[in-house]
Amino acid sequence: QVSNNQITISTYPDFSFLQDTVYEFKLKKDGLTVSTQYVDQKRVEGSLSHYGFEFSFTGLKSNTKYILEVKATYTNPYTLAKETLVLEPTEIITLYAFTYQIEVIDYDTYYEVSVSVTDPNHNFQLAYYYLYEVQDQFDMYISGGEYGFTPNGNQKTATFIIDKQAAVPFEIEIGLRNEANSIYYSIIK
Repeated sequence: QVSNNQITISTYPDFSFLQDTVYEFKLKKDGLTVSTQYVDQKRVEGSLSHYGFEFSFTGLKSNTKYILEVKATYTNPYTLAKETLVLEPTEIITLYAFTYQIEVIDYDTYYEVSVSVTDPNHNFQLAYYYLYEVQDQFDMYISGGEYGFTPNGNQKTATFIIDKQAAVPFEIEIGLRNEANSIYYSIIK
């Protein structure tokens, strides 16, 4: 996930094959290292949810190009030699700054949601929601929707309805999404 001042990395490694992998995530700007984060598989394996693991590079500059370098060091299970796999570097550009307002009106059987965004560089083209049933180990997806914005001066607005789930505890995620590139989104509620 990329916003105007943060890059969040979510990974879903296969822990069944390689037991001792250490991941290095290095973020660079103009050839200089901004931040490096390490994830040791042995430390996170027991605490993983269905989301894998997640961390963020924060305090970044808006509309700035960064390079993410990733490498994994592990013991090859066939040769027992220590090996390092280096992935192709990825270019990530943080978004221009934006602001938003959200209004949620609670009715008996549904919520009416209105999202207004001041987004001069058109980072986002869609408002969305996901509805989840809250369960013990993880939340289960129930439904969702995407809605285009209607321009209004310097702002654009999307209004939509979310039906309430009567018999189950539920959670709603509301956000903004870029239509062309899935890494550009922002969870706003």
